[in-house]
Amino acid sequence: MQRVKTAVLRATTHLFPCDVEDTIVVTGSPRSGTTWLSELIRELPGYKMLNEPLHLKGVPEAKRIDDLEWRTHVPPDADFPELEALLRRYLTGRVGATWKWRLKDSNPARQIVQHIRRRKLIVKLVRIGRMLSWFSKQFPVRAIISTFRHPCAVVASQLNDGWNVNRFPEPGRLENTLGQFPEDVEKQFGAVLEDIDTPAGVLAAVWCIDTYMTLRGPVHRPWIVTTYEGLLERREEEIERILDALEIPMPEHLHSQLGKPSYSAADDLVVDEIETQLTKWQRRLDPDQIDTVLQIADAFGLDFYSDAPRPNVDRLERMIDGRGQCDSRHGAEQ
Repeated sequence: MQRVKTAVLRATTHLFPCDVEDTIVVTGSPRSGTTWLSELIRELPGYKMLNEPLHLKGVPEAKRIDDLEWRTHVPPDADFPELEALLRRYLTGRVGATWKWRLKDSNPARQIVQHIRRRKLIVKLVRIGRMLSWFSKQFPVRAIISTFRHPCAVVASQLNDGWNVNRFPEPGRLENTLGQFPEDVEKQFGAVLEDIDTPAGVLAAVWCIDTYMTLRGPVHRPWIVTTYEGLLERREEEIERILDALEIPMPEHLHSQLGKPSYSAADDLVVDEIETQLTKWQRRLDPDQIDTVLQIADAFGLDFYSDAPRPNVDRLERMIDGRGQCDSRHGAEQ
């Protein structure tokens, strides 16, 4: 059955591509709720999910592209045909690597049926924050959804998941450790970045650069912004707001899925223990680590997160409104 499933999936992905204009892209820093949100939106009629086209270890054709790194900066007007071709295949579902498909059912026969019948895509992409303006100009997707999570929570989750400085090359240039970013970012924040010498500091800096570059430039498609904290605390209201922006009615069966953690969630996640989940980073990080993360975020002007477990959404919205994004649709809880 597995061999049959693989053959059928490979055949149908190439024979019956999806329309890029139906595709919904979910993005955000790793460990910020992107998988959970993608799996919830996968409940929409006709939709199925593809995971991480730019994962260099899991996508050999991505690794073969020159100048494509784990975090790649692409200027808005750049010409990058190899990357464009790779992303277009994913955004239209022409992907034969069956493990990249996150089909809901675990039964291979039912997965085949789902794959054939569902002709619209959710694509999770956590590594486009530094190319978001370019990406949104190149691909006429239905919408891009960006989710943000407290940097201390992201760093705590990444450290708990085995991330540390050893995951990165030894620092020579800043880019070797923190990924690609434009010269003006180095000029503005280089002094802050040069002083980083701890795993928590490196991971915080990566979050800051990803977040800063996501928020700084225009997004040329319908753009919906949410937060992990809002999704966790007011999940039904927040999902309804997202679907309203997409002009899609709330499916009745989606209500029953809102209390389920994602495929990639930590083993100890219980989504109904909201306060425990929101404050977990306060117990996992020591005071020095917390200070380091918050100081770096503050240096980048990303002060919509502080030592409180919830974001200041008014500040986040002001950042979005003040940076000229096109056709933005946003809002979340205080």
